[in-house]
Amino acid sequence: MMLSHRRRLTLGTLALTSMLLSIAIQWQIIVGLGPGAMTDAYFASQVVPSVLMVIIGSSVSHVLVPFVIEMTPGERQVNTWGILLALMTIFGSLSAILFITAPAWVAVLFPGFSAELVELTITLSRILSFVLLFGGMSAVLTAVHQAEHHFLLPEVWMLVSTIIMLVGVTLGLATHGIILVAWLSLLRHAMQFIFLLGGVPRPALDGFKLSVLGQLWQRAKPLLLGSSIYKTGPIIDRNLASMTPVGGITIIAFAQQLYGIALTLADKAFATPFIAITSTLMKQGKHAAIRSMYWRMWSWSLIISLAVWAVIIVAGEWALELFLGYGLVKTEDIATLSTVMIIMGGVLAGGVTGQLSAAGLYACKKSADVARIAVINFIIATLIKVIGFLTLGLYGIVVGIVAYQVINAVVLHIKLDRTYREEYA
Repeated sequence: MMLSHRRRLTLGTLALTSMLLSIAIQWQIIVGLGPGAMTDAYFASQVVPSVLMVIIGSSVSHVLVPFVIEMTPGERQVNTWGILLALMTIFGSLSAILFITAPAWVAVLFPGFSAELVELTITLSRILSFVLLFGGMSAVLTAVHQAEHHFLLPEVWMLVSTIIMLVGVTLGLATHGIILVAWLSLLRHAMQFIFLLGGVPRPALDGFKLSVLGQLWQRAKPLLLGSSIYKTGPIIDRNLASMTPVGGITIIAFAQQLYGIALTLADKAFATPFIAITSTLMKQGKHAAIRSMYWRMWSWSLIISLAVWAVIIVAGEWALELFLGYGLVKTEDIATLSTVMIIMGGVLAGGVTGQLSAAGLYACKKSADVARIAVINFIIATLIKVIGFLTLGLYGIVVGIVAYQVINAVVLHIKLDRTYREEYA
């Protein structure tokens, strides 16, 4: 089933609107409270549940769609609910473990926090630990809906829950502070889970076989093992940033979210279509056309990202002043964020081109190479982060973040170019 251009436009609009509203929520938090101890505690408490949610939820989701599509309608109804209950048990157990062990892992991961800030982070972490359950299951349920070609519903419910959180933060932040934000974040993910669960056909477990879970595990295992290493970057970033002046975690997290929107849009505009187009041309044996198209798209994506980076260098501080220059945000906060944004512009150039090269390798059935490259570059970038932190503080961490994306992009590009020349000449 092919999506019409109108439905693709609708999907893109819904996704973009949700992302922009998410940034509006972060804007409310930063302007309302100012980058400081409370916001640092909030962004720190998010990181472990979020990373686990990405590692498990996205890995399972990527393999679940084709896995479910291969089943007959009868098998889907039986096996889908068996898989959902199994994953719900896993996510629920991990959330409970995070809740119980919060005092231990918060103290280990954020050594630069004061005793008072550690206590606040533990409180927030216990609230947000169950984001792993609801957010992870939402990712899985989204995959189930996509397997049934229900693409719009997950985006609609994400938008609705995001709007509700934005309204809640706008009305209650001044009175209830960062604790309210944590509860609203949990509510947002819980609503998505409930809404999506309501769209799944009624339960039917008669005839479910545990071997189905074994098959799903075999498909997801390579992704889980690889991403469990290189997806932990945000944990290292916040660990190091906890030892910088107060507000450092908030500034890095906010800059990453801003660039994250650009990378998500680039992925949808360049990388994702490239996989489908390349796969079709490969079946037709049009290898020269593939190489030509890749170089053309790679060049344009690099030029556009460098142009955006140049704009940020020239006008970034002025735009941030306009965007954040009131409330409890100080002038020095904007100056620091502006410097971080300028350095982090390399993430845009490396990320956009790297996504395209990775997409080309996926189309060439080289996903294992993509994962292996990511793991090796993650280790190198982590060393750069540590050395950068010891020499440049907060800005050194950002240099390490950029290094991962740039090194990854260069190595992926070289690998894909070599693949095209040696295997698709």
